[in-house]
Parts: sequence; C-alpha cells; structure tokens
Amino acid sequence: MKAMVLNGIEQELQLTELPNLTAGLGQVVVNLKAAALNRRDAWIQMGQYGGLKFPIILGSDGCGRTEDGHAVIIDPALDWGHDSRAQQKSFRILGLPDDGTLAE
Repeated sequence: MKAMVLNGIEQELQLTELPNLTAGLGQVVVNLKAAALNRRDAWIQMGQYGGLKFPIILGSDGCGRTEDGHAVIIDPALDWGHDSRAQQKSFRILGLPDDGTLAE
C-alpha cells in the first residue's frame, strides 16, 4: 500500500510503499476513499504533541469501504473505556501512536 509517512520532526511527509495491512482480532481493513490532514497532524509534524514516535502514518479522519463492501466513517478514538466522563489509560487516537488514515 502507499502511505504518507512522517519520519521526524519538521520533516516533509514521504510517499512510501508499505506492505498491505491485515486485520487483527476485532479489526477490519478499510479501503480509504477520503482522509484529511488536521491541526493535530501539523502539531505532530512540528513536534508539539506528546508521545511522538517515528516513522508514523498521520491522519485521524477517514472514510471508505471494508473489504466486504460496507461503507464506513472512521472513529479515530480507540479504547476510550467504560467511563463516559474520562478515557482510560490505554486510550489512543489513530495517527499517533497508531498509524493513521493517510494510506491506501
């Protein structure tokens, strides 16, 4: 798959060929039709966001179709937890620390 990869602070995104993804337990692969850069991605690129790691595929927002044809909008929030008032320690967002939506 082709992906826009950020290799470090103040670096330009690099179009990179990576292995195709496979879905893990409780996951699906989404063939992206649209994704967006947002302010969070700019903060990460400028080094103004916590938990930086490189290389990373940025992008939290996206929509597309699953391999079985279902149209989906991606909710980038992962592992919020059971308390609606506050996220649990394992909460994370696509695009950092997990690879994000700027990929096929």
